[in-house]
Amino acid sequence: MKSLGRSLRGVQRRSLGLTLMLMAMSAPAVAQNGPVKLGVLTDMSSLYADNDGQGSVVAAQMAVDDFNGKVLGRSVQIAAGDHQNKADVGSAITRRWLENEGVEAILDVPNSAVALAVQGSPATERSCFWPQAPQRRA
Repeated sequence: MKSLGRSLRGVQRRSLGLTLMLMAMSAPAVAQNGPVKLGVLTDMSSLYADNDGQGSVVAAQMAVDDFNGKVLGRSVQIAAGDHQNKADVGSAITRRWLENEGVEAILDVPNSAVALAVQGSPATERSCFWPQAPQRRA
């Protein structure tokens, strides 16, 4: 089971690297002086905390470190949020990040109810939303 977790983390790191490259290429030419901020919205205190939780944040930071913390000359920062397995909490965190804190992409979101709430938020219209695909466990 540990090897499955390690391989899933590797896929997650590669996916984050692809996200960084796509964001950098598709971002408008204006206001690109600040850091690229990525929000890892995951369950850190509820039902899925053991499967995802802090491990998702660590995997995202490892992916950033693989790129030496920069993409196209801009530094990359990771913000972490705990949606507590509640759609309203996840949506509120997303809105705060996108409207006030300059987060450009929301990553992970392993819970489908939270992912649907985040995706349906008007704040996500001009950002990248990369939810985690559901995983089947044997």
